[in-house]
Amino acid sequence: PGMQDARNCAAWETRPIPTISEALRRSCGANNSWWNPKPKGYCSGSTADRKPLRNDEPCSCAMFEGGKFAPWMASVAAHERERRQQLAKIVRQSMVDDGAATNKGVITLFFVNSGMLYLWFNWACSALATLPTAAAAVSRTLVLTDTAGASAVAALGFTPLPCELFSSAVLFGSTRGRISRAAPQFGRWPHAGWNAMALVALTDLVHLGHDVLLSDADTAWRTDPRTWLAKPHPFV
Repeated sequence: PGMQDARNCAAWETRPIPTISEALRRSCGANNSWWNPKPKGYCSGSTADRKPLRNDEPCSCAMFEGGKFAPWMASVAAHERERRQQLAKIVRQSMVDDGAATNKGVITLFFVNSGMLYLWFNWACSALATLPTAAAAVSRTLVLTDTAGASAVAALGFTPLPCELFSSAVLFGSTRGRISRAAPQFGRWPHAGWNAMALVALTDLVHLGHDVLLSDADTAWRTDPRTWLAKPHPFV
């Protein structure tokens, strides 16, 4: 069993890192099973006939191959080099010496617009109260957000990741006024757009050589998960 675990772990670590387009298309890939009902933002328009999928029918993520996502994906690809250069600078700026180096180099990534920022505030308060130092919570924690959200995130000492870096103007286009609104339900606009930008940010960070913990905003930490994540584990 030990040898088998080692082989599996090695195979996992040597897989090629997916491109951004691959990561997006796999995000609700052919074998993905959703609860009932399926989230409309991802599954209802995935088939060619635009009919809702059956409960036993997998999502395809074909939404990323056309519509509002097509020009956005082209923009994301065209600006990949300069975006990653800027992202590398932001990561360096986010690093704070906490003495004990509790985060072990793991980047924690959140994505939330100002309309849903109250959810992330709950996490920030829990982290600042639970972790041994404020620096342990702040260091290497990035929050992908809009302009209003960035001001609030920075005021708490965390590092905002501007959505403009991920071609948000192209993605939201004529619906730009809705970029900061709370989504009526999971997977609906603008939540689907923020999910897509978060997947790009995650893929960029992995390509830059970082270990990343991508977290929903509506969470709270009772203990620091990065300590466990930094240790070697089979299949991780």
